[in-house]
Amino acid sequence: MGRNIRLFITVLLFFIGNSVEANSDVKKIINRNYVPINDSSTKPLLDTTNHSAVTLIEQEFNYYAPQSGTVYLVWNAENHPLDESVSWNENTKLTKGLLYLPMIAHDDTFNIKLKVPVGTTLQYYFWITKSNQGHYLDFWDLQSSGKTTVTKVCTINKNAIYSKVEKN
Repeated sequence: MGRNIRLFITVLLFFIGNSVEANSDVKKIINRNYVPINDSSTKPLLDTTNHSAVTLIEQEFNYYAPQSGTVYLVWNAENHPLDESVSWNENTKLTKGLLYLPMIAHDDTFNIKLKVPVGTTLQYYFWITKSNQGHYLDFWDLQSSGKTTVTKVCTINKNAIYSKVEKN
């Protein structure tokens, strides 16, 4: 009986020691990065595989695309498995090794806040599937794509680069 109580207390203390307290103004080391715990854009999660805290922050993307009607942010997190990455954001679809997230239109600009763990290296692309006139397209704006390592909350602003239409 005493052995079971000691085992229970040991397991309980293990999980308490690996939890993240969100009531401190100090920075804590999470995933080998210093993160301010009181930042409202961070969300601590428990990674059940490693029993360690994973903190998600929001990486905002603004994409100015006046000729576009529907745009997707297509991305992958280089240092995380796809099946884990797909769970960080609602409406994310996994297709052919890439993650697709519809962007929200505000006039001529498309916006999305992507939640990813601190220290994630993102490769991202913009896929335009419909023109502003409602015509279906399959245009990948590879010139506006990029790669970034997310270490703090910031905004990435990009302008669409449409390929030139040749006239006969």
